Amino acid sequence: MSVVQGEWQDTTLGACAILVRDLVSPTACGDAPYVGLEHIGKGTFSLLGTGSAKNVESTKAVFRAGDILFGKLRPYFRKVVRPTFSGICSTDIWVVRPVTGIDPGYLLCLLASEDLADYATQGAEGTRMPRANWKHVSDFPVALPPLSEQRSIARVIDVLSARIDLNRRMGETLASVVGTLLPNLISGEVCTEELTRIVEAAT
Repeated sequence: MSVVQGEWQDTTLGACAILVRDLVSPTACGDAPYVGLEHIGKGTFSLLGTGSAKNVESTKAVFRAGDILFGKLRPYFRKVVRPTFSGICSTDIWVVRPVTGIDPGYLLCLLASEDLADYATQGAEGTRMPRANWKHVSDFPVALPPLSEQRSIARVIDVLSARIDLNRRMGETLASVVGTLLPNLISGEVCTEELTRIVEAAT
């Protein structure tokens, strides 16, 4: 697929990406990283952690560094991330890869958009545990910019995502500080000056 320089092109998600369907048994993966739905933040592009292939069972999907992982279970949660490493993931996660001419970062933006989440939810299968349907999602209409513009958009999103992740980690740090301080605060073991120093260090 080609995009004329300087022009936007009306197309579909299915023309921009392929669904990778490589499956493997975790027993053949050693200590490879494992990504489950619980490891992906909602609507934040964030990877909250990983598991290990040694600790999971049943068939898993294989992904490589740079692939995009899309949580197809309850797609309205917008669980989408692009790991910098290779590994395996839950089969409730799609492994999506851009075609030639599509910037991976821009494809991540498309897959994480609220419009796509709404579209995927409309075509989801199942009531209590709705799962997105790739045939339906691949028809999602896309206004595709030239590659240079795709990259510019992706860079902006990268910066914002990094700030979101930083804020999340700062929040976790502050929560940990509060949990540590609370018993000492209510017992009077921490003085005001020491409390101020700890808060300033944490922020």
